[in-house]
Amino acid sequence: MRFIISFITFCGLVGVWYFIKKQPNIKYRNISVLVSLISFAIFGLFFREEKTQQTSVRSVVSSSSSSSSLSTTTQASSSTSEVSSSTLASKKFNDEGFQKYASQFQNKLNEMVKETGQVYSATGRGLILYLTVPQDFKYNSKDNIQEFADKVLQVKNETFPVWLVENGYSAQDVSIRLHIKTEDGTTIAKETILGSMKVTK
Repeated sequence: MRFIISFITFCGLVGVWYFIKKQPNIKYRNISVLVSLISFAIFGLFFREEKTQQTSVRSVVSSSSSSSSLSTTTQASSSTSEVSSSTLASKKFNDEGFQKYASQFQNKLNEMVKETGQVYSATGRGLILYLTVPQDFKYNSKDNIQEFADKVLQVKNETFPVWLVENGYSAQDVSIRLHIKTEDGTTIAKETILGSMKVTK
């Protein structure tokens, strides 16, 4: 029984690491964190005779709900430190940080289309990422705009969670939405609450 619980805990920690570093996925990362914490709790309840392990487990479990450090646990590994840093917000996401991501997002898009000669600009305000495209985009068909908007959304969804983690923000607490507009300020597409792009022209 002890081996099984230990194995489940280990798998949970590996899952946290994998879904943060190798294949960022907020949903699966949170599930891995939950599995690890539950396994720690079960281990503490069923094996109380080992007081030092029980103390360590309680420290890990309590630190996940309060912002205390995991350094007090004598048997916590570097993997559990990653759980703490990813689930607890260490910085508040603001417009200054948003602008840094918007700049990186802009450079990424311009690098992808540099052969076409097109240039995009991006800015972040509140929780909206505004992408400004050339004026002639307004005259494209809805299908062409939809295809473009979906590709840009994919770039945002792939890069933003990684950027949050790398810059010390809590990825699960920050959600931004993408709006695409032309140079005259006309919004041609925007991200819905459900996470898909809708053409608005």
